[in-house]
Amino acid sequence: MSPQLVAHGLAVSPLLGWEARIARRAPTQAGQQTFPVMHLASFPLPEQRDDFGGNFTSAMRSSDVLVVLFEYDPAAANKPLFQVQGVPRVEAQMF
Repeated sequence: MSPQLVAHGLAVSPLLGWEARIARRAPTQAGQQTFPVMHLASFPLPEQRDDFGGNFTSAMRSSDVLVVLFEYDPAAANKPLFQVQGVPRVEAQMF
């Protein structure tokens, strides 16, 4: 394992050969609260990254892996996207 990366209340120890970055965007409006975003990838990450990798995912190969941990505003908990639906089941055929 690589050394542990700790920033903005998050920590990760990426596998050897993997790269991790943790960032928190500066607020763009007065009073705005921002939250950390962690990118973990099996390939080199670009310095400039969209939150969900939209500016670089098109260059990924079929063997590449990208994991994004994106913290949403707690107010989003009441939105339909985040409603409780039970424990998700992840199966190989979903990929």
